[in-house]
Amino acid sequence: MNETILNEILKEVLEEQRENTVNTGLMAKATENLSDKITGIEEKATGLKITAPEPDLEPIKELLKKHFQILRALIDAQPKEVRQVKQIMLFPIESHKLEFYKAVLGQLFKWAAILVIVLVVIFKIEHYLK
Repeated sequence: MNETILNEILKEVLEEQRENTVNTGLMAKATENLSDKITGIEEKATGLKITAPEPDLEPIKELLKKHFQILRALIDAQPKEVRQVKQIMLFPIESHKLEFYKAVLGQLFKWAAILVIVLVVIFKIEHYLK
């Protein structure tokens, strides 16, 4: 009994294997067919050249020129404000404040020190002369 069961099982396995080999052969033929079709489509696609016509931009350019002229005329028509300011600057505006204060205060301290030294010398001379 075991031999008959084994024989039947082996027959079934062999039949399935035959079916599988037939199926793989069919699939191989199908993939070859599809790859041939794909290469044919690729060749056709490379052979096709689509050329788009050049766009006509002249009406747009003319419209833009017209509107730019209108804008330029509007800007030129606006009144312009002209102010002349005359002033004497004792202190500089934002640009060179640090250099200005270094120069002015440096000179001020130098002359103040010279004045103090001269006054001390004058008072010492007066004190010794008395």
